[in-house]
Amino acid sequence: MKDNKFYTLKEARSLISELRPKLQNLSRIWEELAPYSDQFEELKRNADKGGGTFGDLKHYYSYILQLNDTVNYLKKMNIELKDISKGLIDFPSLRDGRVVFLCWKMDEETITHWHEVKDGFSGRKECEEEE
Repeated sequence: MKDNKFYTLKEARSLISELRPKLQNLSRIWEELAPYSDQFEELKRNADKGGGTFGDLKHYYSYILQLNDTVNYLKKMNIELKDISKGLIDFPSLRDGRVVFLCWKMDEETITHWHEVKDGFSGRKECEEEE
């Protein structure tokens, strides 16, 4: 955690309305990039035969720039992106003097869970409202 920004539950929740559309767009872009993976594989298979051509490079580059912008925004905010397709992010927080993560997916109404850094999503516990 390079920035050392820690979020309270209230602070993290206040960002949801801003982050949800960004994560939805990021997930959409990720889906748009999926077909390009096949093109890269084809280019690799044909590398010894001169490679080949890459489809719509203009759109691919545009998707990469958009993806990069959102990822950099999250990094700047010290929010960890865990799963692009699910829109899963973690907000660093302090709990009893130790670092934990407030955990949220873009399809959830608000942040209701946290987990220990080592436990990840599978170790989620419910937040207490006064946090």
